[in-house]
Amino acid sequence: MNVAILWHLHQPLYRDPDRGEYVLPWVNFHAVKNYYQMARLVRELNFPCTFNIVPCLLEQLEDYARGTAVDSCQEDLEADPASLSDSRLERLAKVFRLPKDAPGLQLEVLRSMFSPLVPADGDRDSLLGLRKSILQNLINDFGQLWRGGLIDITTTPYYHPVLPLIMDQASALEEYQPARPFRYPEDGKAQVENGKAYFQAVFGRAPSGLWPAEGGISQEAAAAVAAAGFSFALTDENILWRSLPPPHRREDLFRSHRAGNLCLFFRDRELSDLIGFEYQRWNEKEAVSHLVAKIQERRCLVAGDHTGMGIRQALEHGIRGQ
Repeated sequence: MNVAILWHLHQPLYRDPDRGEYVLPWVNFHAVKNYYQMARLVRELNFPCTFNIVPCLLEQLEDYARGTAVDSCQEDLEADPASLSDSRLERLAKVFRLPKDAPGLQLEVLRSMFSPLVPADGDRDSLLGLRKSILQNLINDFGQLWRGGLIDITTTPYYHPVLPLIMDQASALEEYQPARPFRYPEDGKAQVENGKAYFQAVFGRAPSGLWPAEGGISQEAAAAVAAAGFSFALTDENILWRSLPPPHRREDLFRSHRAGNLCLFFRDRELSDLIGFEYQRWNEKEAVSHLVAKIQERRCLVAGDHTGMGIRQALEHGIRGQ
């Protein structure tokens, strides 16, 4: 059985297009607290998986890595503590949910921005330096894991658009549609092509796979993705059930399918939601046992044994739907 795990790394563009300033610090926050932690765990545990990295996230990561991001929260963390006004302290406390009159607020915020893997017991300046080092090396860390064959990396159309709706609003198949037709396939193709080009410029090589934003895919979108040079795409199981005639067989979810020249994989929504939303509330051992049991249930429906292979390996072994 092939179990492929894909982590979707996405943040919308937080930079104000007019002022050039970041209105929220979430790329700054998640890059060190979450994305660095995930790359480090992959390396330490030798854990093969796939990361989907959205181009507009990459753009912002590069901005922070170069030190050119204009981020008011970062400026508050770097400022002389004596110079922080009540309004600036309140802004930090509001964003990071800490008491605004807490002693050493800057240090408390900085400590909250690291994962448990990274001891955050230094002083303010040392933690600022550590964050800077992580941000400067994060993209290269993922690139090294990719070049070393431990992970695969896929991407998304540049600004994370819902591709089928850009290409043709009518693809939603809703009873009530806007009176004025909305169809811009050239914009959809540009999002796909620009996303791939930017990704290649950053990592030095093109991705093979694409996660369309929100899993949105259609025949027209799939053709554009294939034409841009992608060999496979990933989406949600609900797309599969709406695409296949009944009766639906659960085992159809556990193999790839084709839309023209594009190979499609469909995620198991129950497992995805359990990992993404539910297991964080569980005892860790109970969560692991529950997940393993769920996977074993699905194994009974799958012929053959491709245990341990990722998405790219599955493609290389010729796993194909009809």
